[in-house]
Amino acid sequence: MMKLNAKKTGMALCALAALTVACMTGCEGSVSGEIELGGGNDNGTGSGNTPDTADGIDYTNQPNGTLTIRNNTKKDMVLFEGETPTKDTILGGVRAGSSRAFDVSGKNDFAVGGWMIIKGMAASEYAAKKDKLTTAKVEYSTMATYHAGEYYEATINAAYTGDYCIKVSNNGKIGIELHKDSFNGEKIAYLSPYKSNQYIYFDDNKSIRLYPVYVYYSTRNHTVSTLSGDFFESRTVVPASVTESYMQTYSFPADPNTTWSQIMENISFPTAYITVTNGVEEGAYFKIGSAQYVAQNGQDAVGGVPVTFEVVSTKDGEEKQITLALYNGNVSVPVLTAGGGIPTIQNGYDYSVSLTKVALGNTPAILADPNSYKAVISAGTPRDIKSEIETLPQQ
Repeated sequence: MMKLNAKKTGMALCALAALTVACMTGCEGSVSGEIELGGGNDNGTGSGNTPDTADGIDYTNQPNGTLTIRNNTKKDMVLFEGETPTKDTILGGVRAGSSRAFDVSGKNDFAVGGWMIIKGMAASEYAAKKDKLTTAKVEYSTMATYHAGEYYEATINAAYTGDYCIKVSNNGKIGIELHKDSFNGEKIAYLSPYKSNQYIYFDDNKSIRLYPVYVYYSTRNHTVSTLSGDFFESRTVVPASVTESYMQTYSFPADPNTTWSQIMENISFPTAYITVTNGVEEGAYFKIGSAQYVAQNGQDAVGGVPVTFEVVSTKDGEEKQITLALYNGNVSVPVLTAGGGIPTIQNGYDYSVSLTKVALGNTPAILADPNSYKAVISAGTPRDIKSEIETLPQQ
């Protein structure tokens, strides 16, 4: 059932005005008027026993799902799998201000691991454009991974939806994530290889500096690799109102004539990749100094499934005082080399950390004693950019 959040006459006028603007705008889709689609009792966050559907979209949480999407906007969102939203590629919906788990175990490569593109639009936009989705306003795009026994989390940020936008193009043969303020900054959107004139939306028209991070899922080691270029590949962009008749396109890299071989000469691994396995029956937070890290898959702690963290270092390496915090930070376990030293971490290298519980002499381990735990980091293994990319299928 569809529920209007204002008087029917007022919403009808708003819808008419939005359609009028859509015909004149330089951005795809209409100005975002919110028509909230109701009719479910679960709100996308319950046990999933009560079906939650509206306008043919399923919002029901799937507790066993390995892909979790958080919707931090004030509007219900409809998600699609793949580059082009169609009725056949609907993944499902996520209610405003809530999260939902999706079961993607039906993927052919779920057992060995893989990746997928996710696009999203407001439920109101879907309701208005479902018979012609090619004209719909797509406000969310990301790359998600999946693997049996592993989890991935992503967030739809309200700051990157709204009635201001830019157009962007990816000149490279692998996907790009646009990050805010630095190569390691907040993720804004995902662009597929050679994607032209993709709209990215914002909630205001303040300028923002975007950095292109080339990203791909390695079929060799079943993890995500990220590559960054030099500073001059970043762009300061100025969002314009969706009502503007002209919209500038920002290319990444800046010169649209740049060849892939030229791009390859300037890209490098901006981080090291540290995979942590937790053998203790207590969630562990990954920290360097006072900074607590979030894993590649969006999790903020390490449970029973290994997860990978990206750590900024240098090509030649820096010592990093890494700790695993247990019991809400009351027990800090230092991550050390096999010889008991502080590890030197190099960008572009893979490392693994194993956290275990150990006995204290002839007595059992004492939970509150840091000496009852050991976290050992392995020697690093370098990643090779060219050989990795040459083996990649086209995204």
